[in-house]
Amino acid sequence: MKLYFKCFILFFVLHGANAQNEEETESDSDAGIKVFVGGSKPFALDDNFIGDSYNLKYGAEVGVLYLFTDHWFAGAQVDVLWTDVTNSEKLGGINRTRIISSSLNGGYLTSLTGSLEFSAKLGFGHARYANRASENGRAFHDDAFITYLEPKLAYLINDGIGIYLGLNFRYDNMSIKTSDQYEDYFSSSTRLAPTVGAQFSF
Repeated sequence: MKLYFKCFILFFVLHGANAQNEEETESDSDAGIKVFVGGSKPFALDDNFIGDSYNLKYGAEVGVLYLFTDHWFAGAQVDVLWTDVTNSEKLGGINRTRIISSSLNGGYLTSLTGSLEFSAKLGFGHARYANRASENGRAFHDDAFITYLEPKLAYLINDGIGIYLGLNFRYDNMSIKTSDQYEDYFSSSTRLAPTVGAQFSF
């Protein structure tokens, strides 16, 4: 009788362990990697130095995100924004600026239909404003701490390839030493950028 009881207990222990392994396998199957490449067209939302003295031309972005569950993800990306200077005098003689940003982000993704998915991410990072002065072509840079929020809608062409549309709202907190008169003018930049591109799932 004791032998039957021990076999009974052993059966349920092994069955429970097997069920747990199956659940872990199913959970692991939700994980995955997505790589995206795209472009953007930013617009300034304030009258600070970016909105007043620059024409924002176009941007490019590349990034990767890791889905560690079927909904939550963490990622990283790099962005480049090209500009035209419209008021060099206000910028102290700058005639060209390119903005290069790198950031980490995290967010939530959900499937709307079989081929549509929605995601939203919050990111933090660093931006380098690479400047070139008109006088002797001298190069120098300014830095900023960036924060952004981006909802995104993606259409999945198949299991591996999709296209996306996003809307990136971004705030740059600048680190520029200037006189008190221009402190507010150079303190920050707020902009909105529609984004479009392709994503690849692995």
